[in-house]
Amino acid sequence: MKKIAFTLVILISSITLFSQTNTPETSSFGIKFGGFVREDAIFDTRQVEQLREGMFLFYPLNTRLDKAGDDINARSSFNLFAIGARLSGAITGPDAFGAKTSGLLEGEFFGATNANINTLRLRHAFVKLNWSKTELLVGQTWHALFTEECVPNTLNFNTGSPFQPFNRSPQVRIKQSLGNHFKLTFSTVTQRDFTSTGPAGAGYQYLANAATPEFTLGISYTKPKTDSSALIGFGLVGEYKVLQPRLVTDSNVCSTQKIETFGASAYFQIETKRMGLKVKATYGENLYDQLMLGGYAIRNYEIKPADGDWQYTSIACGAIWGDLFVNFGKANLGFFGGYTQNFGANNNIYSWTSFSSTTDNPFYSRGVNIAYVCRMSPRISYTIGKVKIGLEYDYTLAAYGNKLNSLGVIVKTADDPTAKITQVANSRILGMIQYNF
Repeated sequence: MKKIAFTLVILISSITLFSQTNTPETSSFGIKFGGFVREDAIFDTRQVEQLREGMFLFYPLNTRLDKAGDDINARSSFNLFAIGARLSGAITGPDAFGAKTSGLLEGEFFGATNANINTLRLRHAFVKLNWSKTELLVGQTWHALFTEECVPNTLNFNTGSPFQPFNRSPQVRIKQSLGNHFKLTFSTVTQRDFTSTGPAGAGYQYLANAATPEFTLGISYTKPKTDSSALIGFGLVGEYKVLQPRLVTDSNVCSTQKIETFGASAYFQIETKRMGLKVKATYGENLYDQLMLGGYAIRNYEIKPADGDWQYTSIACGAIWGDLFVNFGKANLGFFGGYTQNFGANNNIYSWTSFSSTTDNPFYSRGVNIAYVCRMSPRISYTIGKVKIGLEYDYTLAAYGNKLNSLGVIVKTADDPTAKITQVANSRILGMIQYNF
């Protein structure tokens, strides 16, 4: 931690000195610092699936009974956080290659993992070259499925997860203007903090060892808001990725099996000076790296491979959310609603009944025993100058099943009398204060 702090001091001092010694001809170039200091207070009525000591909420945990039959997870919790504090530097410089140049360096104290919470982690770091109709971005920023043009306005730090794709990745992105407010975007992507999972746990190596970057392609339309007209936007984006789950089998034979998956998001938004509405739908295979339900599993085989080189099948999920908000001067009222469902696999899964086992579990997936999750979340915020305060109520319900079919879908009681679906819910009350600078 001391090394990180020392490095930050040196970096900021050097940049400040550089900015102060610019000549008059280059005084418009340099770095402009910004960010915010933020404190969150949260109260949950139930134990939840989460990141960073509860700040990043996914969904409530399943029932877990003690020897007396009481639910261990039916316990409330409270916590305070300042780890969302953020520092960014917007960089401008002289033209290069006939393009306007800019960059962004941004970090926060959220930590890269639960183990190093409170430490600085990289959010964005990229350089942009802008020509008249073409933009080239190289570095780390939001994944295309996040759709920066249409994002929930929730106060909760999870920005709508697990209904909204959430991922920042290293990438090379080209954005081409097509005229009439249309843009075409293509990117090649790798993984860093938001990764797929596999036999060795979550990590970047599954995409890297496939020796093929992830590809995204999207088209969008955005008509800017004016005094007399509303902002209108819509778009569609798709992604394709290949993973190599293993390099070697358990019998010490080189593995050649990979898994190819697809995903897509579509959105629509309209916003006036007084109110706005955003709607987005996502469907995809293996969206684990997007902090959504799903992933992949070992595919069932009639005859066990002699070399133990398993094949895989993807597990898909679908999600939809909407965000409605109304502005009353300095006050803002909003409501977020979301729903996501496990759609299972395209092929039968090997040993699918072992999903609760730690040794025979064939799944590399999030929320294997979840049928669906839904959320309702009203909020109110008030902004005066650079200070924003807010209060949000989050009701999230998850439906857990005790049995899966061969495709990894939760079995309903109508199909099997021993099957059971249990709904559990958590109510979160979040209060926050944020000072922008």
